[in-house]
Amino acid sequence: MAGTKSRKPTVEIVKRWIKAGYGQGQGSSYKPFMNVRDVPSIGASNMVTSRITGRNHHYLSRQEFKTHLLAEYSRSTLDIREQFALLPWDETQSIAKNLGIRHPHFPGTSTPTVLTTDLVLSFKRPDGIELVAVSVKLTKHLTPRNLEKLLIERVYWNRRGIRWVLATETNIPNVRARNLQFFEAALNDRRGHNLVLIPLISAGSLKSTMQHIFRLMKL
Repeated sequence: MAGTKSRKPTVEIVKRWIKAGYGQGQGSSYKPFMNVRDVPSIGASNMVTSRITGRNHHYLSRQEFKTHLLAEYSRSTLDIREQFALLPWDETQSIAKNLGIRHPHFPGTSTPTVLTTDLVLSFKRPDGIELVAVSVKLTKHLTPRNLEKLLIERVYWNRRGIRWVLATETNIPNVRARNLQFFEAALNDRRGHNLVLIPLISAGSLKSTMQHIFRLMKL
């Protein structure tokens, strides 16, 4: 991996990453196992500050970012954790062996990859907190090899009694996601802070505008 992590890590290096807490924790103290600096950029990565967690989130694809926005603006979301490490490290290796699947390795090494789930969401429910693991893929990327790796993920979460969901462009509400993306960009556009017209907008008018936006997004 590029950036903050070695592209060709040894077993000892990966153990240090795990010991440092990457892919572990919750809330504002959570550290994703990978961030946008750790992988070669293809122009699809995103960083966004969450009002739920109070930290910067790192997404490696536009679909992951869309899924984040849908969770970010859900009233029941309590926590969002991206690039969540499937630990213990040797468990996914054992699952792969039992399934007769070759476990992924870091490219150019014999070091097994630490598998991650794209997002792990915590939702407030009437009877407590529900965890949902979400793997995000475009349908064109659902190759036989990727399906094998997704099967390892699913077994890992099934063992813990946690619902695992595969999110693709076919089951993500893209219109709502685009509206939220526009809304998120508008909220973070600091250029508007310098506009002279802002003090002229009445509180009632601002509230009416916001209500209209929320209706369009069906929040």
